[in-house]
Amino acid sequence: PRLAPDGLFYEYDTLIVSMPLVDLERGQAFMWIGHGCGPLCGETGIEIFTRQTDGDWIRTDYVGLTIS
Repeated sequence: PRLAPDGLFYEYDTLIVSMPLVDLERGQAFMWIGHGCGPLCGETGIEIFTRQTDGDWIRTDYVGLTIS
């Protein structure tokens, strides 16, 4: 992507989301998230979701993997 005038950030952010890996027996789902905002700006991590008794899924944890 093109850089903003300051040269530190992209003109727009990029978000990458994986397909969820679902464990129905434990009622958990895992998704890899990647966020990029510049040449030295971004992060990746794993979002953890837990299924509630009413069937809704809520984010219950986040494990950061990389940051720049």
